[in-house]
Amino acid sequence: MRPDAPLTAVIDAMDKTSARPDFAVLLYPVLTMQAPFDTTHAKSILLGASPAQGARDALSVETLVDGRTPPVFLAQALDDPIAPVDNSLLMLAALRRAQVPVALHRAQVPVALHVFQHGGHGWGMGRKDSEPAAWPQLLQAWLGAGSH
Repeated sequence: MRPDAPLTAVIDAMDKTSARPDFAVLLYPVLTMQAPFDTTHAKSILLGASPAQGARDALSVETLVDGRTPPVFLAQALDDPIAPVDNSLLMLAALRRAQVPVALHRAQVPVALHVFQHGGHGWGMGRKDSEPAAWPQLLQAWLGAGSH
């Protein structure tokens, strides 16, 4: 969950190389293990039926956002039956709260959120003529804008 946290002792120069991504693309993500949005199958698989609060916190990505979080592109459908859109909204709020040092002032972590009225879950590259089919072009525009 923390790409900059060392997992082993440093042995050589490669061990000092950051694993932090330059940006993240999250499509119909499950990001929180907190109630009331903890009803996904992922929560049951990862944490079991009655997880401790510490375990929930450790796997709730929105609680781990800070100024080192990479820029994030989010896309989700309102009618997603598996991952409630609230996951993306929680992440958006966390990214807006997180501050990144930029020169002499502080700015928010760059983020783009695209919510489609219809599309469900698991649309991948998007079915032709569906709302989510636009996401690759939206991502390309975001990447090209250099806001990340």
